[in-house]
Amino acid sequence: MHGDNSVISSANDLLIRGGAETPGEENNEARGRSELARVTNPHLERMVDTDPFGKLSLSLRGDDFVNVTDYVYDYDKLNGLMIVGGDIDQLPLGISKLSNLETLSLQWCNLATFPREMLYLRELRYLDLSGNNITRWPKTISQLAKLQHLIFTDNMLTEIPEKFCDMLSIREIILSQNRLTTVPSNFSKLKYVTVLELANNCFEWIPKSVFALDQLVKLDLGGNKLTSLPADLEYLFNLRELYLDRNNFRYLPVQVFWLPELEELNASGNCLRELSPEVGKLINLQILNLNFNRLTRLPVEVCSLVDLRFLGLSGNRLTALPNRLSYLHKLEELYVAENELTELADDVCMIPELCVLELHGNRLKTLPVNG
Repeated sequence: MHGDNSVISSANDLLIRGGAETPGEENNEARGRSELARVTNPHLERMVDTDPFGKLSLSLRGDDFVNVTDYVYDYDKLNGLMIVGGDIDQLPLGISKLSNLETLSLQWCNLATFPREMLYLRELRYLDLSGNNITRWPKTISQLAKLQHLIFTDNMLTEIPEKFCDMLSIREIILSQNRLTTVPSNFSKLKYVTVLELANNCFEWIPKSVFALDQLVKLDLGGNKLTSLPADLEYLFNLRELYLDRNNFRYLPVQVFWLPELEELNASGNCLRELSPEVGKLINLQILNLNFNRLTRLPVEVCSLVDLRFLGLSGNRLTALPNRLSYLHKLEELYVAENELTELADDVCMIPELCVLELHGNRLKTLPVNG
């Protein structure tokens, strides 16, 4: 599960995605070709795409971009620009001429600073600056008033300016793999955010302002230094995906089990010694990943999670499994490798949809007769 389908998670979706056929589609394409005729560089012309709605987009490698920069900036009807790789260092001022640009992706371009020229792109809705070396954002970033999707993974960001929280149109914030330790105190202003990814940063605690974002459907806090979460977690009524993997939790906060819509819970790679029987309240849970913890037993309440499709228990210290696993009628994958199991209950072989069962690294001498 990777978030709500309404959330756009790839620059390519916005750059080259076409829609359903509609009346006037041919006219839109004709207008696109007409705009394309203004481009005087044949190499660039071959790389421009026109979708059925007349939206124009251009995808380039960094080296190609350097060769056609002047032509790109004369092409003011461009709606999407995607540049991958190369050593751009900084953008020429001419990018501000792309007044109709809605999607901009500059991945792995060796950018050391946030290109201030982008602040003039007032129609921008999708911005991806992944894989650069940017350490800070300008305080004026809120000028991008229509921005809805911000992808900023794998940079060197150390702080988020408070002005960022004035961007009330934002829906998706992906800041994984930076050097963040906190978020602004006014983060709760971003009340329409549905996806927030803060994985692989340096958080030791998460401010309460994050848990005021009650429209969240996905929250990724994996790969930090967390040992606990605020009780305000219970207010995330719409949350469907929660990632707490690769932290330092010794137990899961009880509020985790009070999230009524939760479909995926990843708490792998922690120090969990036990799982609360409260887990049985997660009646919509489909994916439960508890791999690589220190669990010695599994509460029987897990067997009441009748929608469960994936159960990960590998790399723990389990000596037995509950006798009611056959109640998990939808379970397709069960991972119990690298534990201390000496026997396997017969009902494991009675799970009707089970197609993956990993058992290696245990102390099993026999398998069930029905296995």
